[in-house]
Parts: sequence; C-alpha cells; structure tokens
Amino acid sequence: MTSRYEPLLALARRERELIDANRWHDLHELGAEWQAHTENLPDPSPADREVLDEIAATVWSTVAAVQAALADTTRGLGHVQRGRLAVGSYGTDARHAALDARG
Repeated sequence: MTSRYEPLLALARRERELIDANRWHDLHELGAEWQAHTENLPDPSPADREVLDEIAATVWSTVAAVQAALADTTRGLGHVQRGRLAVGSYGTDARHAALDARG
C-alpha cells in the first residue's frame, strides 16, 4: 500500500537534490508544492510512520546541508573582506581609503 505521504517524501528528496546541485534559485518553486501537499493531509496512520520518519530524516539532512553551505559562504565572504583590506593597504591615497570605508 502506498502512503498518502509519499509525495512529501519525493518533494523532500527533490529539495535535497537541488541543494546538493547548488540550484538554490530553483528552491522557491517547491514552496507552493509543499503548501499544496500539506494543506489537507489527514492524521497519519501507523502505516504512514515509516514514510514520515524518512521525510524527517531527509529534511534534517537538508537543514544540515544548508548550514554547511552557509558556513562555506561565510568563510568565502571573510576571504573577500581580507583581500579587500590587503589591497587597500598597498595604497595610501584617498581612493584606497574609500574602498575600505565602503566595507
């Protein structure tokens, strides 16, 4: 028997695949699908529990992937900032000071 929650599992997997492929711009399209699939779900039956557990594991795995990507982005932005400061230190005229002042 197929669970009524199978479409949510497929959606959770698609979301994770998009993140793994760095297709962040495609994620917004899934919001309406989540809404449509979750609007009128009945209470889960005991048979649905296994699918719900897999959905939860997939979603939490996706959360961890987003956190890791955010940490990588934060590190990258730190490198950019340090590079800007290093470049700015090579000159002493007002143009270089303005580069630093812009942050």
